Amino acid sequence: KMALLGRLAARGFRRALSRTVPTVCSSRCMSAATDPQGSFDPKNTSRYSNISQKPCSKEQLERFGAYMLDLMPKYIQLAQMTDTNELELCIHPDGIVPVLTTLKDHSMAQFTQLIEMTAVDVPKRPHRFELVYCLLSLAYNSRIVVKTYTDELTPVDSASSVYDSAIWLEREVWDMFGVFFANHPDLRRILTDYGFEGHPF
Repeated sequence: KMALLGRLAARGFRRALSRTVPTVCSSRCMSAATDPQGSFDPKNTSRYSNISQKPCSKEQLERFGAYMLDLMPKYIQLAQMTDTNELELCIHPDGIVPVLTTLKDHSMAQFTQLIEMTAVDVPKRPHRFELVYCLLSLAYNSRIVVKTYTDELTPVDSASSVYDSAIWLEREVWDMFGVFFANHPDLRRILTDYGFEGHPF
C-alpha cells in the first residue's frame, strides 16, 4: 500500500509540474527565441545577431586604445597591448567611473560585463595598490583590462554605479587588501569574520 501511495503521489507531482513549468519557461525564457507561430525554436539565433563571432584583431584593439586615449586624455594615462594581445588602459583614479561608463555605453565598445576585479599589492611603490578591472564585450567578443592605483589611505570611487557585480568584487578587495571604495552601497567584509582585525593580503 505504501509503495502504491508513493507511485500515485509521484504521478500527481509530475502532472502538476507539467502544468506549471512550461508556462514560466515560455513567458520568461523562450519568448526571445520563438518563430512567428510562437513555438520555441532552439535553432533561432536571431537574438544573437549583433554578437561578433570573431574576436577583434590586435590592430583593431590598438586603434581603439588610441581612440580612447584621445577621447579621455584627462583620465587615461596609457593604452597598451599585453603579451596575450589584450588591450590595457591605465587610468587616473578619478577616472574609474567615467572611463568604465564610457566603455560600457559606447556603441563601439559595449563592455557590458565586469567579469573580474582584484588588486595587486606592491609595497615599494608610492601607490602600493594596483586595481585591476577585467571587462568583456559580448557584442565584439573582446576583453579589455583597466588598471588604476591607490594607497592604503586614499579611497577610490566605487564602480558599483556602473556594474552591479562590482558590489561583491569591491567588498572582497576591501576585505583582503583594505582598499576603501567611496559611495559603495554595502562595504563590509565578505570572506573573513566580522570580528577579524586587519586585512590578510
